[in-house]
Amino acid sequence: MKAQKSWDTPVADETRDVSDASEDIHGITDDITDDAESAEVDAEAVTLLRKRHRRMTLLVVVVIVASLVSGFCWRRSLQTGSPVNCSHQTGVADEKDYCYGGFKPLQPSGPQLGRSQAGPYFAKAVKGTAAAYDAVRLAAVGGDKDAVNKSAAKARDLSQQAAETLAARTWPKSLTKQIRMVIIEYQERAAIYTNLAGNRNGEAIDWMVFGEFRPSGAQQVIRSALKLPDEPETAVPFDIRDIADGGACKGLETTKDGGQQEVDRHCFTVTVTDQVPAEITGLSIKFNLLSEDGTIRETGVRASSDIQFDDDGDIIEHGGIHKGDTVKLTMEIDPKLLRGGDRFVPSAWYVEDKEGEQHLASFTAVQSGGYDVLNAFKVR
Repeated sequence: MKAQKSWDTPVADETRDVSDASEDIHGITDDITDDAESAEVDAEAVTLLRKRHRRMTLLVVVVIVASLVSGFCWRRSLQTGSPVNCSHQTGVADEKDYCYGGFKPLQPSGPQLGRSQAGPYFAKAVKGTAAAYDAVRLAAVGGDKDAVNKSAAKARDLSQQAAETLAARTWPKSLTKQIRMVIIEYQERAAIYTNLAGNRNGEAIDWMVFGEFRPSGAQQVIRSALKLPDEPETAVPFDIRDIADGGACKGLETTKDGGQQEVDRHCFTVTVTDQVPAEITGLSIKFNLLSEDGTIRETGVRASSDIQFDDDGDIIEHGGIHKGDTVKLTMEIDPKLLRGGDRFVPSAWYVEDKEGEQHLASFTAVQSGGYDVLNAFKVR
């Protein structure tokens, strides 16, 4: 008997989506000095509140002050450096696993770069960083903590080197603001990878790798101005090679009493090549179903690797999925949802490592629209 494994995403699907990651310094694009001055005003407001509400309980006062002081310190970190950022810790016991920081933003100075010199200098300064970041990412997907630690140490060194190299020159005036932001980004990455170089907490590793850092877009502005190639996209744990219409098929649906019944479905097969260095046990892709004019008509359509069950309902071990393996993912859809001309656009991916832990992230807009085999495919 063959059944589809349930890949219904746990709470992490909603809370750890990259697009919903907690706000960091890259969500702040206004002038840094203005932000710091605003924080000082907030600090004065705390004093007034405390004078006007002396009868409030000590607990409430402590909560308010702690919250505002935390915001003040984080805003000040943009200008003077933060001792530590622990925005996602779940308790004192694991606090250090989610903490990073301790850097003071470097300021660009040194010999003046002409515009013709700036492009080659920038490219050389950041060379190798994207590949190093991808190595950490793929190690995390495979649940290999040793590989995460080792690759993170290299990524840390390259990030810090990039920040220092960029800060060792004075840049064309039109790019000064963007360069300052990019320098901070590389310093932040170095701080994150410093954490990951010694982190053994699987959940914290995933958060730091997939949810904590968001680029501001400043690097892309610089690359466009200097006529450099676009900033590389982050690694996806597999290559999508093909999609085929399998026609009518039978699927399983959970009944109200917890049982399962066969239902009519329309099946598609998505072929991928695994790119995760470590052994994994499952792959899944979430798609949006788009009409011919590009309107999203359905979300959360899943294509998942099949799980084989024996007559007793136990999973038949298949020896795992290894890098370079070709994997067939089955997508079952209610045929009533389909219309001629519909197409599938990937929105998120999920990987299960050999320990049974799921790792997930969203596709970027560029990645979602970058698969020729999917763009060419239309439902008949």
